[in-house]
Amino acid sequence: MKIIIGALLVLACNRVSAQTFLDSLEKSNIRDFAPDLFKKLSPDLANARKGDQDAAARLKEYWKGASVTKKIMNKMYGQRNTILHSGYLQVCEPSLFARAEEYYWRAIGAAERNVTDSFKIFRNRAAQLYDQIFRSAFSTSRLASARSRLNNQQKTIRENLNLLNGADVQKKAGVMGRVMLPQEIFENPVTALKMQGNGSNGPPPPQHPTGPDAPSAIFIDKSFTDSIRIYFYDRSDNEDDNQVWRSDDQVTWHLVASVGKVDKSKQFFFTDKTVVPDSRYLYKVATYNIYGANETGPVLAYTRANDRVGVWRVQLNITVANLPNADLDKPIYVTLGSPIPVQNVSTYLDYSFDDFQRGSSFTYDLGFSGINQLSDLESLTIGNTVSDDICYIESIELLVDEKSVYRMVYGTTVNSAYRLASPRDVAIYISHDMLRAASGWQALFTPQRTPLPRAELAADGGIQLIIDRDDIRSMVESVMGNLLHRDFSSSLEWRGNSSSSTVSLSRVNATKIHITFRLTTLIEYWPNPDTDISLDIDFSKSCDQGRLRINISSSNFSTNIDSDGWADLKTVGLSEISDVVLKKFADKCTIDASINQNIDAQLPQGVDCSSLQVSVNQYGDLVICCYRI
Repeated sequence: MKIIIGALLVLACNRVSAQTFLDSLEKSNIRDFAPDLFKKLSPDLANARKGDQDAAARLKEYWKGASVTKKIMNKMYGQRNTILHSGYLQVCEPSLFARAEEYYWRAIGAAERNVTDSFKIFRNRAAQLYDQIFRSAFSTSRLASARSRLNNQQKTIRENLNLLNGADVQKKAGVMGRVMLPQEIFENPVTALKMQGNGSNGPPPPQHPTGPDAPSAIFIDKSFTDSIRIYFYDRSDNEDDNQVWRSDDQVTWHLVASVGKVDKSKQFFFTDKTVVPDSRYLYKVATYNIYGANETGPVLAYTRANDRVGVWRVQLNITVANLPNADLDKPIYVTLGSPIPVQNVSTYLDYSFDDFQRGSSFTYDLGFSGINQLSDLESLTIGNTVSDDICYIESIELLVDEKSVYRMVYGTTVNSAYRLASPRDVAIYISHDMLRAASGWQALFTPQRTPLPRAELAADGGIQLIIDRDDIRSMVESVMGNLLHRDFSSSLEWRGNSSSSTVSLSRVNATKIHITFRLTTLIEYWPNPDTDISLDIDFSKSCDQGRLRINISSSNFSTNIDSDGWADLKTVGLSEISDVVLKKFADKCTIDASINQNIDAQLPQGVDCSSLQVSVNQYGDLVICCYRI
């Protein structure tokens, strides 16, 4: 009996020990050091918890191997997380970071395959680059912090001198009441001697008017490869001059032009023709008179690149980490930055299924109105719209024309996954330079690039290009999901939990398809009536300097509100309340969910755009036909 009891106790202890090990494995950051292997072994977790000894043995072997990698790469892992989850990423050299990431993941892959020599080479190269990035970013951050402290100290000194003199500081350089800073004495010796002669008990200098009001803001009007046009509205009638200043780092500013006086309230345009292609610039305007100057805040702009790489589709893949409470119940917003900031394009990601669940990975279509060529895409921002919920992002991947142009893998654990929280200042931000440093981005400029959608052999032996109905469904579902949160103020939501059941698509004729969205209107304290929204999508084509432009527009917008649901409201007897409710929600259902988009496609060399036809086949696919190479 004692032997049996002892055996049972040993078995129970082993079971507890196994469960403790599995809990540690799931919570530890060890998974970040062999992520692909862990995903392959993920079924073993459930099996091991059920007592599968073979599964437990494989997981222990995994732990042993990943622990060796962790011991060697732990310092680099910490540096990488610091760079990714702090402001260091925005001040480091993007090309260095891209190279460091490439070697980092090569080292991880070599470790998973037990290729020791390659692991050492890639690990050492990555370590050198991360050290360089870390030191440079740290120095830049310290310099920025020191500059900020110096500015604050100078401001405090001036304020104290102002109080000491009993007079306001004049904005004209060099005059500071009866006490001057050493630098100002050096720059203005005559003024200093005159002020010194007043004596410490003399009367304060007379008050003077301040400088003129600067424009409230400066705006970017147009951007080209070799010029940027800005404009502002003048707010003063007493200035002597307006000066346009430019910077590429917001630290050092250069005078671009003095444009003289501008009539008050007048809109003034200025074109800077001293810029170079595919570059970042900041502008500000300073308004002067003899009493001083005031200036606008800076505005950011980019020049376009010389490329003619057309864009017909932009997508974003988001992988949510498989962690407790990692999912999100509300939409994520995505903003594509353009050369002109006011034309940035934002999309609320909300498809008809449960988005952003833990462990999920999905590729969303994005709106890209105004982004006609690759260089128009200047930045990528991904943010949370909810103030009290957090989503842990394992990885993101930006695709242009169905090709990966930028990918970032953060990690699979709480320590490494990106903590996407609100407010928006913790959003993921991928800058202009970070995008362009990515190998996928650079690959789009190679001659071997396929410029158009999937190609098939046509019946006549030519080549036809297909955008199938599922892709079209995804694109229009993205448009409606965005409208649900942008224009309908969340009074509508999807009815159903799959794209096939909530978005139907059918062919109308050779240039038109019909789309129906199945939605529900949300009414507090009342059953939610069904609301269907329908519209037609029309396709046509035009040619622009040898490029194919596919024109997409909507027509015949209509709603089909569940009559029983709305009629029930009127039977309540509270006609005044029901009329208000009907107006509030029914009006929202009649907002025109219009679609107007042009897709520019770069044609293969030698293909005549005028000979191509754009049509809808019997399945609802968009067909571009036909050409021969």
